[in-house]
Amino acid sequence: PTRRVRGDESRRWRRVDRPGARRERSRGEVSRYRSGRLATPRRAPAAPRRRRSETPIAGYTPATNVIPHSQIDLDQQEINAAVKSDGVNPIDFTQAWFVYSEGGGGLCTQADIDGASCLPQADMAKCSKDGNGPCSSCCYKTTSDPKGNSVKGSGSIRTLQGFALAQNKMVAETYYNLYANYWKDPAYADTFVKSAYEDAAMDEKMKSELMKKGVAYQANWMYVLHEFEDAIADCLAGDIYANDLTPSGAAPHAWDEGWAFYAGSLEGEDGTKSDGVLQYNLANKRGGRMMTAVAGASGTATANVRALAAAKTGRDLIAKEQCEEAKASMASIKKEMVLPLIQGTIEYAYKADPKSDYPCKYEGDDACLKEWGEGWAFAAGALPLIDKCDSKVAAMVVANLGVTSPITAGKETPETKAGEQVKDGYVKVKQQVESVFGCLGLTCREVGEWTSDGNVPAGMEACTGSGGGGGGGGSDDTPPPPPGKNKKTKKTDIDEVPIIIVCVIAAVLLLLSCCMFMKWRQTEARLNELQVAKGGTMA
Repeated sequence: PTRRVRGDESRRWRRVDRPGARRERSRGEVSRYRSGRLATPRRAPAAPRRRRSETPIAGYTPATNVIPHSQIDLDQQEINAAVKSDGVNPIDFTQAWFVYSEGGGGLCTQADIDGASCLPQADMAKCSKDGNGPCSSCCYKTTSDPKGNSVKGSGSIRTLQGFALAQNKMVAETYYNLYANYWKDPAYADTFVKSAYEDAAMDEKMKSELMKKGVAYQANWMYVLHEFEDAIADCLAGDIYANDLTPSGAAPHAWDEGWAFYAGSLEGEDGTKSDGVLQYNLANKRGGRMMTAVAGASGTATANVRALAAAKTGRDLIAKEQCEEAKASMASIKKEMVLPLIQGTIEYAYKADPKSDYPCKYEGDDACLKEWGEGWAFAAGALPLIDKCDSKVAAMVVANLGVTSPITAGKETPETKAGEQVKDGYVKVKQQVESVFGCLGLTCREVGEWTSDGNVPAGMEACTGSGGGGGGGGSDDTPPPPPGKNKKTKKTDIDEVPIIIVCVIAAVLLLLSCCMFMKWRQTEARLNELQVAKGGTMA
């Protein structure tokens, strides 16, 4: 067989003998795309007659071309489909792991391989460089290899496992180190997903939730923050402008990548679609359930509104070389990324609690294993930040929602049996999590309250701080008080120290006055005695 290859010098097509193919995968390793359920997902169409760098992604117009980057969500979409129990096709964890580790988009066909746009194999590193165009992802591949959804100009495929194992890129970054140190594992996100995948005894509904949410809300979640943090580092290094003096250097490109990985390609240009599977969609789901969407239970989450505003501001600041100012934008985005994880932890502590009045989704699943898996996936995504605020609160969350696995080996996770999770009760878990809202930069109003069919279960009401109100439509923008016997008692806004000082001074003056009065009375009595002795009295 032959392969069509571009000459390194002439840039013209020529045919060369195809080099020896890579080893064929074993039958068990071959991707198994079924018609319908695991068909290659549709790509979000680009607007006609518009440069790709000008195509908005969920309301954000990037300065550079990051449309291929945004298509990493198509891998997540395939993973979600593979682990979904739809009553027709069995759950396929092997397929989910293949897409996570190798990439999705279907397999390269022989036609894809023969017609691939490639450079000689020794020169593939020059694809999209030195005047060369992009290369195909099926260059020098076999029919057992994935075509890829998110393909780089070099022809290599972005994978979500690649995000999880990118510690060499993130080793100097703040949030990655916080998470890696908490879990005592530099590959903590991959370990979280892998430990669920390899646990043959784990309930499949729980495994489904831990795998798909671990990929989205740990691996991809951290990589989003990495791109924003990397953009600021590149900005400080002066890498802002490309050769044509447009703000399309490394810093603007990395910032654009951050939003591309946050929203994905499935949200549409204005972000009003509901097909997404990454952080943007998570915020919308949690916002609707916690009454913190723009319209309460519907519409775009207010978290996404704030995150989009911060992303736009940061983009413009970096283009103006205002790198230090852009740090505030990144901090705002991080806060909005933590918010839905906290909302999910509270919601699923209630749903996973066997003693709550929530009916488990699956008939016969009295232990609420699916809900327990979801609660742990959300909690694990926020635990390092909770631990930084209050290690006792983090330990309490682990003790109630933790699923024993290699990732929790150093966390003293109890060997919790099915039906015994959330041992302290969902109300106590909720109160403990609320106690760190202020440290996380969150307010009661931003977190809201979980509502089902217009009803709020007992104990799931929005917390209240000193401002009163609470909930999605309230006016309470202050953090809640620490949990206690009288959680809703309001704190006084009066500074008590000056009052105490005044009271002490008044008491001292009163005491001195009493002493002086007693001394005067004693003196007066003595003078009367002397006057009587002389035969008279004092007036």
